[in-house]
Amino acid sequence: MKVHMKKILNIICVSVMTLLYTTSCNKDVELYSGCKAGLFIQEVYSTDLYGNPLSYRDSTTYSFANAAEDVTSGYVRFYVRTIGDVVNYDRPYVFKAMQGTTGVEGEDFDLSENDFVIKANQAIDTVYVKLLRTAKLRKQTVRLKVGIEPNTHFETPFTEYKNSSSWSADGNMHSAVSFVINFNEKYSEPYYWGESCIPFFGTFSVSKYLALNNYMGWTSSDWSNAGFSGAKIMYGKLDYFARYFAKYLLKRAEEGNPLLEEDGSYMQMGNDYKVDYSSVSSN
Repeated sequence: MKVHMKKILNIICVSVMTLLYTTSCNKDVELYSGCKAGLFIQEVYSTDLYGNPLSYRDSTTYSFANAAEDVTSGYVRFYVRTIGDVVNYDRPYVFKAMQGTTGVEGEDFDLSENDFVIKANQAIDTVYVKLLRTAKLRKQTVRLKVGIEPNTHFETPFTEYKNSSSWSADGNMHSAVSFVINFNEKYSEPYYWGESCIPFFGTFSVSKYLALNNYMGWTSSDWSNAGFSGAKIMYGKLDYFARYFAKYLLKRAEEGNPLLEEDGSYMQMGNDYKVDYSSVSSN
């Protein structure tokens, strides 16, 4: 029985080879060309104690509110990964801003620091998105949607994946071909601002808040931690801080370089710390 089956298999193999040879003599036939490599975006959001991924994300937020005044840009980075064999040559891929982006490339964000190439013998590339700090960010949030597209080197074999690293766990579906960044520089009045207790610093404004932080060397984090042990901003020191900043405001005005609110008026303090600009105004 075994010998009989072996003869049958030999006959089949010879027949197939004869057919392929005959066909190839009449016409060039590509028997197998393989598949293109796959490309997808995947950014780890959380890990366990050993660094193993637990969840992922396809979007993030960024704020310049905690940045020093001289900071003009910030970065968000994530990974573009491949599926398939690693090869010994560079493979460019397509990466660009996509529909749904509200910012303008070159004005609100910059992608030019990337090559968008999977290097030889590599299976991953890091993308750096440069976010540009502009005045508009104090009033609006810019939405940036960037992503990949197929090209001669890569397909995008799937467009989404599950948020969780565990196949058995429930999880939201994330995009495998795009990444969204929402960024701004929005501020809100901190609890420890003078208006919330005694009006040390007067009516809150973003311009005054930034000027005060810059002069005192404070950040938004200092305001969030105000009142706690070791914090830079303590309630018992607000009287001193208010008087100190009021003197600075008057000095700036007397030097001909006053600090102004957005409506063009001189910055002013709370009732007990008001700056007397009369001598400056009369000049």
